[in-house]
Amino acid sequence: MDEESNDNIESINDETEEVLNTEEVEVETPAVETEDESEEDLEAIKAENQKLKEQNKKLFERTKKAEAKKAQAPLAPAPSEKQDGLSSMDTIALIDAKVTNKDDIETVQKYAQLQGISIGDALATPLVKSILKDNAEQRQSAEAANTAPARRGSVKLSDEVILANANSGKFTDDPEALAEARMQSKLKK
Repeated sequence: MDEESNDNIESINDETEEVLNTEEVEVETPAVETEDESEEDLEAIKAENQKLKEQNKKLFERTKKAEAKKAQAPLAPAPSEKQDGLSSMDTIALIDAKVTNKDDIETVQKYAQLQGISIGDALATPLVKSILKDNAEQRQSAEAANTAPARRGSVKLSDEVILANANSGKFTDDPEALAEARMQSKLKK
C-alpha cells in the first residue's frame, strides 16, 4: 500500500508542476526615455494636477454656497407648469377621478404637497379616497335636507280676512286688495 500511495502523490506532484510551469507571464519592459522627455512629461503632469486642484477648489466653493442658500431658503413647493395653480397633468388626474368641488381639490392639493407626491398619486391613496367620499356624502345629505322650497307662494286672502286684519291694525301690503275687499263688503250689504 505504501507504494501505491507514493505513486499517487508523485502523479499529483507532476500535475501541479505542469500547471505551475504553464503560468509564466511575460513582462514588457518600457522603452528607455531620455531625461529631457521624462522631465517634460513630469512638468506636464504637474501642470495638469495644478489645474485639477484649482477646479476642485472652485467646485467645492460652489457646493458650499449652494448648501448655504438651500439651508437659508424656506421650503417651497415643487415647481410645476403653473406656480399658482395646477399643472395640466394634475388637472387631468382630478377630472379622471371626478373631483370637481373646490374644497375637495384644495384638500387633495394640500395632502399631495405635504406628502411630497403628485396629485395623481394622492388621489390613489386610501386616506384621500375616504375623505372625498365623506365630503360627497355630506353634500348629498345637505342637498336632500334643502329640497323644500325656500319661500311659500303667495296665498290669496279672502275679503273677510283682509278686512279683519285692517280693522285690527294689521295693514296689508296690497292696498288695492284692501280697497277691493271693502267694495265687495258694501256690495254684499
